[in-house]
Amino acid sequence: MEEWHQKLHNNTSPDDVVICQALIDYIKSDFDISVYWNTLNTNGITKERLLSYDRAIRNEPKFSSDQKEGLLRDLGNYMRTLKAVHSGADLESAISNCMGYTSEGQGFMVGVNINPVSGLPSGFPELLQFVLEHVEDKNAETLLEGLLEAREELRPSLSKPNDRLKDLLFLDIALDSTVRTAIERSYEELNNAKPEKVMYLITLVLENLILSSDNNEDLIYCLKGWNQALNMLETGDGSWALFAKSVLDRTRLALASKGESYHQLLQPSAEYLGARLNLDQWAVYHLIISFKSGVVLCYNIRIYIVNHVGSLTKLIIQ
Repeated sequence: MEEWHQKLHNNTSPDDVVICQALIDYIKSDFDISVYWNTLNTNGITKERLLSYDRAIRNEPKFSSDQKEGLLRDLGNYMRTLKAVHSGADLESAISNCMGYTSEGQGFMVGVNINPVSGLPSGFPELLQFVLEHVEDKNAETLLEGLLEAREELRPSLSKPNDRLKDLLFLDIALDSTVRTAIERSYEELNNAKPEKVMYLITLVLENLILSSDNNEDLIYCLKGWNQALNMLETGDGSWALFAKSVLDRTRLALASKGESYHQLLQPSAEYLGARLNLDQWAVYHLIISFKSGVVLCYNIRIYIVNHVGSLTKLIIQ
């Protein structure tokens, strides 16, 4: 349980929904460990997969009977949070609010009629439907391409006057959040991926970050650099590796600069809240990290690229 707790803090992923369900099934079966493994294996999570996480899960759960009710209550509540984050529930709700829906009233409950947001691009509802149909796909590339296309189509509407602007903003945030979960779902397959797949995924991540931030000229140059490196590899240019390494270095610098700019912007707020709440200094430091990851994907993307810099560099050298 402690190992899973550490994984959740380090990098939660859709696998955590299955792990949480496995723990619930294990407890409900009066702690039959075979039930725990059956739930995991049925959903494609093996012992090897548990060991492959950045924070590996090595030990089986061990609980006592007096913990049963409390654990079931807490894990049940936490499962709702995990499903909201990883199952696309927030995305589906945001799409429904923008596309419109009708809910019939029952008994004393009043019916609801939400009209579609006006002025959206033609074909946009079909694009969002495509995203919903692929949100659980294990191969994340198709989903990521659809998500980025949706964000690009939505972007002009975010800068125009609209009495439903709040709904459009929440839709963009939901699309952005789904990109994050799709990227996290791709971590494992990247361990043995070819250079072109790793680089292509990085271009998608950078494109999403560009859509989430302003003053992004350097990030745009990095994206163009990755696209050029990918083209050089596909056309057999022998210097693609050196060029990719130079773009990698520039990307790391650009992300460090972007992270520092948000740190300077938000650190005063963190220090103010820390002083008002009488927090220790270490807590103020962790607060600013949380702010940075909450406002934009910059922090998450930086972690993603840093986590894969070693493997990408190794591929480039080969």
